[in-house]
Amino acid sequence: MSLSDPLVLKNVAAADVTFNRLYNDKNEARYLDVGAVSPESNDLLIRHQPTGTGLSRGTRHTITYNMVRDDVAGNLIRGAVNVSINVPSNGVITTADVKDALRAIIDLFATTGTIALADSVIEAILRGES
Repeated sequence: MSLSDPLVLKNVAAADVTFNRLYNDKNEARYLDVGAVSPESNDLLIRHQPTGTGLSRGTRHTITYNMVRDDVAGNLIRGAVNVSINVPSNGVITTADVKDALRAIIDLFATTGTIALADSVIEAILRGES
C-alpha cells in the first residue's frame, strides 16, 4: 500500500503544490514538485529503515523535503528539512504518542489557529507506507 499519487500539499501561502511519485519500492518513495522550474527543484523522500536488535528493534521513518535553488552566481545550492520518527517494534510507543509529539512540534511553529493533523497519513507512514 502507498500514499496517494499525486500528493497535493499546501505551501505557506496555502496554495496547492503537486508532487508526482517518481518511484516507490518497499522501503522508499520519492515525489517531485511538478511546478518547480528547472534547474530549481523540490522533492519529497519518504524512507522506512529497520533499526536496532532485540528489545531496541524498531523502525525509523524519515521524511525529507529537498530543495535546490539557483543563487545569483548560477550555483545550485541544496537545502533540506527532515522529520524522523523512531518507533520501537514492541508497541510501547503508540501511534497516539507519535501524533501527540508531531502535534506539539507543529504547534511550536504555529502562530495562530489550529493546525489539523492528517491522522490517516501519519498512520500510513508508521505502517511503512510511502
